[in-house]
Amino acid sequence: MSAYESGNAWDTQVAASLPPQRVSTGDSVTDREVKAGAGAQSLIDADLVLTWLSRVHMSKVVPRIQGWRAGDRAASGAAPGGRKAHIDDTVILTIALILVIENSTVRVRDMGRVLESRLTPEAREALGISHLYDGKYRDWYFLAFRALHRLIDTFDGWNRKHWASMTYAERTEWEKNLDLDHVDKMRARGEWFTNALIEMTLMQQPRKWRRKRTALSVDQTTMRAGSQQSRWARDRYTKQELPMQNQYTGKEVDRPVLELEADLFPRKKSRKNRDPAAEGDTIKASDWEMVFMGNIIMDVHEDPDADKEGAPPPLIRAASLSTPNKRIGEHTIALVDSLLDRGYDITRLVFDRGYSQLTTEQFHQPLADRNIDVVKDYKGGKHGSQLGISNGVGGAPFADDRFFCAGTPKNLLETGKNFDEGTITEEQHRKELAQREDYELHLHDRAKDGSKMRFACPALGPSPTVDCPLRELHAKAKPSEEADRPNIYKRDMPQLVEENRVCCQSTITVKASDNVKNRQKLRWHSKEWWRTYRVGRNTMESLNDTVKDDIELDKSSHRPMRGMAAQQFAFALLMVATNMKRIIEFEHQLYILDKRTREGRPPQRRKQKHELLQRRRDRLGRSNYKANPDPVKLIPLQRT
Repeated sequence: MSAYESGNAWDTQVAASLPPQRVSTGDSVTDREVKAGAGAQSLIDADLVLTWLSRVHMSKVVPRIQGWRAGDRAASGAAPGGRKAHIDDTVILTIALILVIENSTVRVRDMGRVLESRLTPEAREALGISHLYDGKYRDWYFLAFRALHRLIDTFDGWNRKHWASMTYAERTEWEKNLDLDHVDKMRARGEWFTNALIEMTLMQQPRKWRRKRTALSVDQTTMRAGSQQSRWARDRYTKQELPMQNQYTGKEVDRPVLELEADLFPRKKSRKNRDPAAEGDTIKASDWEMVFMGNIIMDVHEDPDADKEGAPPPLIRAASLSTPNKRIGEHTIALVDSLLDRGYDITRLVFDRGYSQLTTEQFHQPLADRNIDVVKDYKGGKHGSQLGISNGVGGAPFADDRFFCAGTPKNLLETGKNFDEGTITEEQHRKELAQREDYELHLHDRAKDGSKMRFACPALGPSPTVDCPLRELHAKAKPSEEADRPNIYKRDMPQLVEENRVCCQSTITVKASDNVKNRQKLRWHSKEWWRTYRVGRNTMESLNDTVKDDIELDKSSHRPMRGMAAQQFAFALLMVATNMKRIIEFEHQLYILDKRTREGRPPQRRKQKHELLQRRRDRLGRSNYKANPDPVKLIPLQRT
């Protein structure tokens, strides 16, 4: 039977259940459109259903959900058993995944339409629900709604009706009675659910592309809340919501809020002050929006200089949803733990200045405890800069991201801070960074678990990088007059005291907690650091554009569900869609390449950088892509 004949047969079957006046006559909408409504009407066949059923089984989320539900029922004292659900967790999750992959919405309405009119008889049989199509009336929307929220309830710890808005008094009472331990437990469940589905997508790659040893990048991206009604302003210090009253009547004014777990976030990242309740700040509603915050870790290319052509696409490896500006460090560490539990060997983690400013206890120290090397940038500015000299160990000063010789010239130690404040040029900064490398302490060894490291004076050993009057030159070292090594001068040397061990001992021991907030894998602002940092950040920004534009993460009308748990469910599906589309498109491109080769039409070799024509903007000097470009002074044009 042809596809056209099959479609007509399906229309005939649907038409039988419709009033005669609604049957299409060829010049009106079809019966399938009438029954499905304004949305996708294409049939979902058994092959597609079986494919996604196998993927749901591979993720192992359904047995875990059933275990959570049974445990919660037992803890509440409810009797076991009960009537079997018409639509179980496997069916509703399979349908939701199929919808999101076809660029449909995460709506109960669309899930109900799939159950009602889009499944072929064979697909119904594959899902095990063919017995529901017995001619009796079924409210498919209601069945889909019950099934979806039965699943979501297993990781919803906020204990409120998702569709109910709350006044200030109700919010205060709700927050007072909220069990934070229970919230954390349920939040962890939601994160496990998301990452189990993400791991399933990674297994869809051909075996040759799968890898557990990888470099990673982390960032946050906004997920717009459905309701934009925000709370009253909060006190700057206590962070407590401040109720408002009518100026003339003195009566308290209600402000119902729906999305309590969402919060305000600036629409533009360039906004310097991100606290909407900051003292003296002028708040414009158009500058802020109510959002949830997606925490995403994705893989990046291990070698930033490698040719990316023919390489598999970067994929999301772990993700979770949270409230803006809350528990950023804890959420990131939870994602790192998820990756470690899944057997990943993390070679480095790249993140921007926002993460560098997180507290040592909540972020930097836990990363060090897990022996995770990082590549990061630092907060600058005159107020609270992370750059410059800070407390060292054993008399060795710590500057920017490294330990240095006690006799290092001060201008070299402060080159990062001076450059950030604009007192030296970029050229001078790079020159001083190159000079400063000779004064770095040499890494002698490092514990396998990263708990401690031993550093040696740069004047010791067969390959010294400085000459120091306090240290005898090694017998195998090149003589001072033949080597191009800087000298340590007495004017730069500190007074020798008992604490100045770096000048007296062969090595000093540095614990994982020493200067952990600023230490990193690569020398800050070195060429290797720039290449690695840019690849990590650019890859992540590219992903952010993808999830915003292609996956439509900010289109809240596509997921009109209320509450953090419901949004976590939608977020998990969208992360699955992001990975699957990248994997499928990559395999499709390989297929096209192979097809062209077999047909004798192989693509031309891609031109290398040195073979490409210079871009017009570069020929005319209209681009200035470099860090802290020198300012250009403009003067009036002299006309003759």
